[in-house]
Amino acid sequence: MNKKNIAVIGAGIAGLACAYELNRAGHTVTLYESEPDVGGRMRSREKDGLIFDIGATHLIPNYTNIREYVEELGLEWMPMDFCTYGILRDGKIQSPAKTLSLKGKAMLAKIYSQTVSGTDFRDLETAVDLDTDNAYDFAVKNFGQEIADYIVDPFTAAYQFHRATEVSVATLKAIIQSVKEDPKGWNLHRIVGGMSALPAALSKNLDVKTNTPVTKIEHTNAGVVVTAGTEETFDTAVVATTATVANDILESGTMKQHRLLDEIKYASSVSIAFRVKADSLPKTSITWIPYVENTKFSGISNEVMKGADLRNDSGEQLLCTWMHDGYARHMLERTDEQIWEAVLEEFPKICPWVTKNDLTPHDLERWWEAMPKFEHGHLTRVHEFLESGEQGKNNIWLCGDYMNAPWTEGALGNGKRVAAAIISQSAQ
Repeated sequence: MNKKNIAVIGAGIAGLACAYELNRAGHTVTLYESEPDVGGRMRSREKDGLIFDIGATHLIPNYTNIREYVEELGLEWMPMDFCTYGILRDGKIQSPAKTLSLKGKAMLAKIYSQTVSGTDFRDLETAVDLDTDNAYDFAVKNFGQEIADYIVDPFTAAYQFHRATEVSVATLKAIIQSVKEDPKGWNLHRIVGGMSALPAALSKNLDVKTNTPVTKIEHTNAGVVVTAGTEETFDTAVVATTATVANDILESGTMKQHRLLDEIKYASSVSIAFRVKADSLPKTSITWIPYVENTKFSGISNEVMKGADLRNDSGEQLLCTWMHDGYARHMLERTDEQIWEAVLEEFPKICPWVTKNDLTPHDLERWWEAMPKFEHGHLTRVHEFLESGEQGKNNIWLCGDYMNAPWTEGALGNGKRVAAAIISQSAQ
């Protein structure tokens, strides 16, 4: 094998997985991260004895790559203490079965008839042929308005922060197929110690330069030059940042690389954590907020679902929520104090379990680019880029969830696939 000197830019879970696999294969890897900590949207903060997962908040058994790393790295994987869903309708949070009318329940059963075997929601390259419409319009046409408004749209918002009009029906069908094949594979789990436990373990033996933003990547005759204060030349560079950052720092990216990156759209959000009295909430783990009920928030997470260790010595637990894309864009540039003031007024309107006086502001995180929008056409554009041979051109590789690889599991899997391609190329 021709061992290479490789730069990986971005220490989110995609970049970490890529760097980990390249390092394990014997390559020399330098990992650059602009933030003080690794993990990207898979990070936690501990404060006042409580762990706040500031991005991704839970995992499922179908995240097979994450589970393998958890086992390999000696971490602890656990089911939630309870795993129940709620949907807000007419001011009440109820189970999905109680939320829907009899006709809606019949239509929900019909959804399974629309699945397609062979698809994999963790790698949407498997579902490109289904990229024919947006999920919301498809749901209205095939299942009715109620299913579109109270199942498909709030599911999308809870995990993507935006409307189902901005996600491909291919994504919806791949997810439904997975639920149909293995419903228990969607039971909620966690890593003990919070989401940061896995990124921290992956980075332990890597050469990681935190607080080191890369400002330029340029292909030259000598190699790939990475500028991060000083210049350093590598054989290969993996750009595992958001598409926006990648587009800005790629000085000599190809026309097709830049065209793809230009077309990626992101949903914004603000993740918010309140402290509330422990055991003051019903045992509903995740609540979906339909856009037709509230345009400001996309979901609620009762964090004590993760276990007794998610309480502190003061008898408190966390209750978390996320802003919907449109509301987040309106709030992102406001001060923390202004955000808290607005949220304390609005949140009790969607959460009948609490009043304003029950909530103590704990922490918040702004996400300008929280999640890529896997909109109708996105899957096809990424697929065409990968088929064009432009991936890895000039020894520059694009890596991340926007490469048809949703959520933490998809991003990690994409990091592994990019590493495997580089390792295979080096062996030739």
